[in-house]
Amino acid sequence: MTLKINRDHQRLQLMDNKDDVHTIKLNIIGKGVEVEKMQKRLRCAARAIDTDLHLSWQHKDPRTLNIDAGHAIAVCYKDKLLFDRLLPTEEIENQLIKLKEEI
Repeated sequence: MTLKINRDHQRLQLMDNKDDVHTIKLNIIGKGVEVEKMQKRLRCAARAIDTDLHLSWQHKDPRTLNIDAGHAIAVCYKDKLLFDRLLPTEEIENQLIKLKEEI
């Protein structure tokens, strides 16, 4: 079962998980406030495109894991680097749409 909030945030619905709702598993690597901001932006972007996210988090500097990240945060899908910095929610949404089409 999934708790969903409709687009106008006026009504909560408890729904069965459907096959048309994708779940994307992402790994956030980083420390500090940027991680919290990225989590919020990822969840907001996923909600906008009707996608469920499963987020895991590694409390490390991305550079220590040999990830070529220019900033103190990285978001990966499997072994692929998706973001190496904090992006606006609209850009994250566009990247999630592309990723959703690929999988």
